Amino acid sequence: MEYIHKIRKVLEKKNEKIILDMYLKNYYNSNSYYAIIYNEKIEKFKVLFVPIDLIDILTPIEEYFCYQFIFVHTVNYILNTIRDNEISINKNLIRSIPNNYINYIEINTHVASNNNKYTFNEFIDNDLDYLFEIIVILFEHSPNIVSELCKKLIIAYNNKYELYKHNEILNIDYLNNYNNLFDNKIINRNKYNFNDIDYIEKIGKKTYAIINNEKVEIEYNDNTKILSIYSPKYNINSDEIYIITKGIINNYKKPFIRIKYNKDIILLCYGIENNIFKIFNRLNDKDITIKDLVNKKLKITNISNDIKKDIHNYLLDKYTKNKVKEIEDFTYN
Repeated sequence: MEYIHKIRKVLEKKNEKIILDMYLKNYYNSNSYYAIIYNEKIEKFKVLFVPIDLIDILTPIEEYFCYQFIFVHTVNYILNTIRDNEISINKNLIRSIPNNYINYIEINTHVASNNNKYTFNEFIDNDLDYLFEIIVILFEHSPNIVSELCKKLIIAYNNKYELYKHNEILNIDYLNNYNNLFDNKIINRNKYNFNDIDYIEKIGKKTYAIINNEKVEIEYNDNTKILSIYSPKYNINSDEIYIITKGIINNYKKPFIRIKYNKDIILLCYGIENNIFKIFNRLNDKDITIKDLVNKKLKITNISNDIKKDIHNYLLDKYTKNKVKEIEDFTYN
């Protein structure tokens, strides 16, 4: 936070008042600062971008300030948006995330004598969706090199799937230095083999896996050499992550059950519990149940005979044999 304090001090000396600012710390191994400021000398609004990673302590910090003028009507729109939403906002939404957290995001607003601080990790949450458009405006007035950061920050906006925030971010040439990840003696390299992975499938840059009935999502960007891991239970020092990443390196596949929902949404299923399909890429606020079969909302492929039998028995308990056959013919064909 030292650089942020210095940046704000310089702005104060330059008679530049901060309307809103945003700080990204250790955000996919990058650090940067953004602000909408009002220059009192020239009576103009500007967007400030500071690439913190480039700062040399021997050079005055203001040498790294990148400005872009912004129209007054755009700023007025931002001010009104903040003012209108902060009047009615539930204060419980203003969370406190430690600033040493992975992918730390901090947004501070200073509007109508109200000062509010919002902190997140990885992306902006949907329950504060009014911030999305403001962030897009910030990035539109920043250098193009940060456009990828903008996409990650607002990934939750209009996303129909439940999103998982990564627990660990590692900067490593993962594909070429795989063994360096696991030189820790804690790892028991022989505890699991590939057959112990229930499901594992790579889609795009992400690999989805189930082991011991636990979800694991691993994303690797070969351009930035950043490995991101999500798991509610396991970390990089666990035997489970070891065998899953080894599976990725060896192109091991054990595809998920595929559910096509409402004709166009593809869901990755790994079983049934209490008549609810267990879905990795869950829909927001929506459970997919066996009852959806009756309404012919689902098409299912790559399903095991055991799970088919469970579904069959459930349907037989509630419908005639002819109705069950009709449902199953639609579902599996």
